[in-house]
Amino acid sequence: MNEYRQHPSKVTRWDGEGLVPVVGEIVQLQMVWVALPPENGQQLWEGLNALPISEGVVELSSIPVFAHEMNFGDRVSTMKSAEGPLVCTGIIQRSDQWTYRVWLSDDVPGALHLVAEGYARAGCLVDVMSRRLIAFSCGRDLAEVVASKLASDERAGLLTYETGRL
Repeated sequence: MNEYRQHPSKVTRWDGEGLVPVVGEIVQLQMVWVALPPENGQQLWEGLNALPISEGVVELSSIPVFAHEMNFGDRVSTMKSAEGPLVCTGIIQRSDQWTYRVWLSDDVPGALHLVAEGYARAGCLVDVMSRRLIAFSCGRDLAEVVASKLASDERAGLLTYETGRL
């Protein structure tokens, strides 16, 4: 049995007034599926939006929430599965992005808006998976500052976080 976890939204950034999609509506994105480690006998898959670059190569335009060691902007090789959808076969070029996964506390009213907007204003890209699960991406230059702020917010009980690296 397979379980598919597809991103419901597009990655956003702060434009000075609010969150706006990083990739405009005009661009035709493709879905690429990344195999995750199996759980309880089920094969898990994460569906990531991606920009086609060339035959068999896409650039990730989602922030991986479940797939570790992958980041927004990574270029990955793909192949069509027997069922038709594209499947990631490997990373061919890494971006300079760092990924953080955030689980929001249920105890803080409005945490989704507060946290998503706050980190976007600080320079992060934001990918909302659900009302409690968000992924952030930032360049190497902001990675230490973002990790420090996340650690502080975790100590304050606002969220729990992990990095995108094992």
